[in-house]
Amino acid sequence: QRIANMHAQRFLLQGQALLGLQRFDEAEAALGLAARESSTFAAEALLTLAKRQMRQGDHSSARKSFQEIDRRFSKTIVADDAGYFAAWLAMQSGDDQIAAQEFQAWEEAHPQARKRDEARWFRALAFIHQKRFAESRQTLAALVRDYPQSSLVPQARYWAARSADLLGDGTRADGGDTSVAADEYSDLIRQFPGSFYARLAAERLSERGMAPAAPFTAISSVAVRSIPPELKLAVLLTRAGLLIDAREEIDRLVTRIQTAAEAARFGRALQSIGEFGAAYALSARLLWGAAFSQKDDEALALMFPRAFASNVTDASQDYGIDPHLAWAIMRRESAFRPEVQSSADARGLMQIIPPTASAISSTLGIEAPHPDELFSPETNIRLGVWYLSALMKRFGHPALVAAAYNAGPSAAVKWIRQKPELPIDLFIEEIPYKETRGYVKQVVGDLFIYQALWGDRVGRLSLELPASIGDGVTF
Repeated sequence: QRIANMHAQRFLLQGQALLGLQRFDEAEAALGLAARESSTFAAEALLTLAKRQMRQGDHSSARKSFQEIDRRFSKTIVADDAGYFAAWLAMQSGDDQIAAQEFQAWEEAHPQARKRDEARWFRALAFIHQKRFAESRQTLAALVRDYPQSSLVPQARYWAARSADLLGDGTRADGGDTSVAADEYSDLIRQFPGSFYARLAAERLSERGMAPAAPFTAISSVAVRSIPPELKLAVLLTRAGLLIDAREEIDRLVTRIQTAAEAARFGRALQSIGEFGAAYALSARLLWGAAFSQKDDEALALMFPRAFASNVTDASQDYGIDPHLAWAIMRRESAFRPEVQSSADARGLMQIIPPTASAISSTLGIEAPHPDELFSPETNIRLGVWYLSALMKRFGHPALVAAAYNAGPSAAVKWIRQKPELPIDLFIEEIPYKETRGYVKQVVGDLFIYQALWGDRVGRLSLELPASIGDGVTF
């Protein structure tokens, strides 16, 4: 048995390495050999194969593979993932009743699994699909009760209120003059003011003719900080063109800051010398409470900076796009660090890959920048803002623009055409890529915070998909 386990482990590692090299046929052969054994290595090999089937769109085969893993290796951690994905694929295939049953059975069978809160959410979503709103509301209330620290709590609270809305009988038992749903929307805005779901709740209240209290108001004034003595070396290094050395010096100083007062003092000074990324990282670590609980102007200005303001506003005016959308995208893409480079070779503040930069430049009739020029804020912002404007012309809705920016225009068009009848809140929950779902929610939430803090007015978020999606940018 020990030798069999060693063989299974060897074939598993070989198969995973071959997948990384994109030698897919060889990888599948190696994983198939590992899967013949009865050890946990075999279970991991089967799970890797099933996930590959799922990514390729072969949901039927993948579901059968996940079910086999859950049956054969039910006492292993691998089975936790397998049973979860089997139920999720049932939902993706439109079998909502089966999905609800399987998610419930999975949660009961895997009491220590990591994704139990997600399984509870998807069971509620299956009930929403079936218009079983009383059951979805009950399931979501249980999610909030049983998993109070889950990141899904704002989501559950919104859809519980929405379920009451859709039941059509959300009157209050105490005879009050607002409905259960309206009360719960208002409470959600108070408790989670910076969230995407607070924005949705505000729109649902506006539909009722109610004017929800604004969770954020315009920043009135933020004190200009003098440069702390500790930063003077970094400033000198920057002026000398030694940018890498300057950044290393700043990072060294930032890691030593441990209090909110120090973070505020250093953060504004960092912004004043153009180090928006370091200032944002510092505020995200130490000023979260001051920003979202106390609504402190200085903390909010550090959490939601108008980074590289002249570049963003000039490009936004030239291409007719809301500059706050550019900042919301930049916040998510690079956290305002122009030197960032991803494993996919996306570069700079708005994470543009060189082929996209070349395609944008060709459309604009200008010379394509050298890939290293994408680390320049001016170049990166101008190309990125043009791209946002092109996506907005095609999709006409900030949530769809964010989806297309993250997953590509072709994917966004495909999802819209598959489910054109959905309202925007449910459409976003139906995006099949978890990363893109989270990305869209973050960008849309940040967009409206930016508008509230820095804009002349806060816009509205349409809750309907655009009637039609025209031709436009495809890269």
